[in-house]
Amino acid sequence: MADIDKARAKIPAHQLGGKHSAAQPNIHFQHERDKRFVSQATLILLRNLMLKAKVSRIEITSTYRSPAHQARVMYQNLKPNKTMYKEHGARVEQVAKTIQFNDRVAPGLAHAISMLPGVEPVGYTTHSKEQIITSMAHEIGRLEEKHGIGCVSRHQCDPSKLNVIDIASESVTPAKALHHFIEVLTASVSVSRIGLPKGSTAKLAKQFVETGACIHLEVPQAYEHRHLDNVV
Repeated sequence: MADIDKARAKIPAHQLGGKHSAAQPNIHFQHERDKRFVSQATLILLRNLMLKAKVSRIEITSTYRSPAHQARVMYQNLKPNKTMYKEHGARVEQVAKTIQFNDRVAPGLAHAISMLPGVEPVGYTTHSKEQIITSMAHEIGRLEEKHGIGCVSRHQCDPSKLNVIDIASESVTPAKALHHFIEVLTASVSVSRIGLPKGSTAKLAKQFVETGACIHLEVPQAYEHRHLDNVV
């Protein structure tokens, strides 16, 4: 990330905010650790697009995720009768659901076997949350070895090449600017892909609909300065 930011160091001062930096829109990170995965160029882009959409504040809830972090997020989002991810991600979810199912039936099965004549009592073990997450992370690693980094989630892509960001839609201030903000983000040539909040309708090739309420952005780190959508 340092190389990327160094390469952007020659961006004109007025694009960085200059004397008007105090009036720049507020980009808040829900997790301090995520700041290092978002380049200065991407932050400049976001602020400029926020100004264009008259948005004063947003909150970034997620950026790059390691396999372990991605597994934890997927575990937290598990739904008993619903798949939240497609293809490879669904296979990771299935690892957790299979373990959970086996853990649920294990006590009853062990008891039933132990009741059979001449059979010694049968023991069983169940898995902790952390053990299940570890199994999910292993499956993510296995899939990535076979299909490439990012096959489960784009959040796992190299942040020096692609900044992947989730923005809480409810954090967009003022709330009435949300729709226009999404339009501005979609129109930006610097945003390669955008995930719309659940319930939206994807109308363009670069759009898709999220399973949650966030706005998902993908910003390649190879764009030139003229693609920063400067409106300052």
